[in-house]
Amino acid sequence: MTRPGEVLWRQPPAAVRERFNRARVEAMEALAAAQQFAVMTIEDGGAEATTAVEVGLDRMTVRAWLGKTR
Repeated sequence: MTRPGEVLWRQPPAAVRERFNRARVEAMEALAAAQQFAVMTIEDGGAEATTAVEVGLDRMTVRAWLGKTR
């Protein structure tokens, strides 16, 4: 892990790759959690627009997760 102000390009390629892979996994897990929260909230009667704001995504993304189009 890098310290604040540490230059990332000085790390060996394997360390950069590992850091990138960890970040990718974390991002995928966060997106899956947001999707699950949004779908369950709307199925329980929540509004699409409000739910989208709560998870920090566009309303159309939430609608796509619900299988809806425009």
